[in-house]
Amino acid sequence: MKMKEIFEEIEYRLYTKGIRRLIPTYHDRTIFTKFYWRTWWDRHTKGFDETDTWSLDYTLSKLIAPRLRMFIKYGPGLSIPGTLLEEQKNISIKKGYKFDKSRWELVDKKERARCWKRAEKQWRTILEEMTIGFEDEILEEQDWDSWIAKWKPVAEKVNKQLDKAETFAEKKKIWDSLQTQWQFTENTRCSPDDVVYHLREHSRELLMKWYNHLWW
Repeated sequence: MKMKEIFEEIEYRLYTKGIRRLIPTYHDRTIFTKFYWRTWWDRHTKGFDETDTWSLDYTLSKLIAPRLRMFIKYGPGLSIPGTLLEEQKNISIKKGYKFDKSRWELVDKKERARCWKRAEKQWRTILEEMTIGFEDEILEEQDWDSWIAKWKPVAEKVNKQLDKAETFAEKKKIWDSLQTQWQFTENTRCSPDDVVYHLREHSRELLMKWYNHLWW
């Protein structure tokens, strides 16, 4: 009897004895398979295995979302991009506050502090928008029922608006406001995927735009 057959026989006997739950598994593969040990070795030596690439977008979202959420908690007060501070400074100058070019700052200390607070609030808003799209992708994968409960009412509301619209142009305007990937036709219906498409695209765009500012 070959070694593989011996293992299969042991596995079968263990299963029939009613202790299947005691056998270690990984993605429904038991310790009696090459897959189990190959992926175990990859996780041990590399920190990940081939299963991470089955849905790489989801795997990356699981990495990105919780770290961005923690960054929002600890980082924004120190990592405000200079462009946002410059933008708030220019708003203050337009309001009439004096600017010291030699020191490159507003003369009024209180207004400088207010500029910093406004820029921090703006940065937090950007980070929040950056995060929610990745979190939504995780929710869809891990808790489909909750994800459907969250977005199905929104999709149904859009469909009602489409039904009430009298002309094709009016319907297309409603559809275009979703900024989804599909072209509108007379029979197009809105789904939860259409509702979240722009949300997720916006998150990825913001991540790329502000990538080099994610530090503190």
